[in-house]
Amino acid sequence: MCIRDSYEVTEYDTSGDNSPDVRKLFKTMGEGSLSRLVLVCREADLNGDRRKDIVRLYTEEGRPMLEEADRDFDGRIDEVTQYSNGRVSLQEIDTSGNGMIDTKIFYEDGQPVRAERDMKNRSTVAEWNPDRWEYYLDGRTVRIGTDVDGDGIGDLRAPAVELGVGLLG
Repeated sequence: MCIRDSYEVTEYDTSGDNSPDVRKLFKTMGEGSLSRLVLVCREADLNGDRRKDIVRLYTEEGRPMLEEADRDFDGRIDEVTQYSNGRVSLQEIDTSGNGMIDTKIFYEDGQPVRAERDMKNRSTVAEWNPDRWEYYLDGRTVRIGTDVDGDGIGDLRAPAVELGVGLLG
């Protein structure tokens, strides 16, 4: 959540319902003639229920740093995106709606390279226990491994072509 103290706040009604659905917080950086406003937080209500569905935090340089999103509009965060140098580096997603992360997608240079999934819900907040690994190259799934016996090691491995898997999406 964005804390409003000592920031300049702007609000926008992008849906036309006379209620602000986007809020931006700016921090003054520098002093005197070198001072400038830098975006440090953006909040958005995407479905008009007046609850924040996306909160994105920015570095002092104005680059994205972290984003939390409620993609299914149930009031709970189900996707956390981390950025490095302004580019996505990791996405953690609750695809099942049970409040626990079950998918992690790792990025290099802004492109997905690997996904880890906990298909059997064995992970806890403290310990990540994936049982499926997917590897990507140029936006295509190139290999998938699955742990069937729960030891943390892929027992079934196959090139994506054999599985009929194509584009990441």
